[in-house]
Amino acid sequence: MRNATRLVLVPAVALACIGGFAGPAAASKAGSQVEITKATADLEHVQVRGKVTSDRDACKEGRKVSVWHDVPPAGPSDNDFKFGSTRTDANGHWDLASVALPDKVYAVVKANKRCKGDTSPTEVVQVK
Repeated sequence: MRNATRLVLVPAVALACIGGFAGPAAASKAGSQVEITKATADLEHVQVRGKVTSDRDACKEGRKVSVWHDVPPAGPSDNDFKFGSTRTDANGHWDLASVALPDKVYAVVKANKRCKGDTSPTEVVQVK
């Protein structure tokens, strides 16, 4: 009886340990940061550029970035509206031009299966 218990108990404990160590590590999401590097406008359109950074390459390339007009109250709120979206290149850089003329903007990259999401600080659009 004692040997039968060991035959069942030892493999069960081993599987629990392996699952406990590999499970969360394999499922963890990499951090991502989105930032606006330039926001300029003239009388006809706005140009917003930025980048997504991450320690994981897959979290930089091909990410969808949405750019929002920040209207009062300051910061992301239900009053804000998205005026465009684009995808990042292999280096995490992105660029968006629009006929919208916002005075303040922020960018959002949503989380996916492998990467965390992020929202950039609000930037004032510089008029040329």
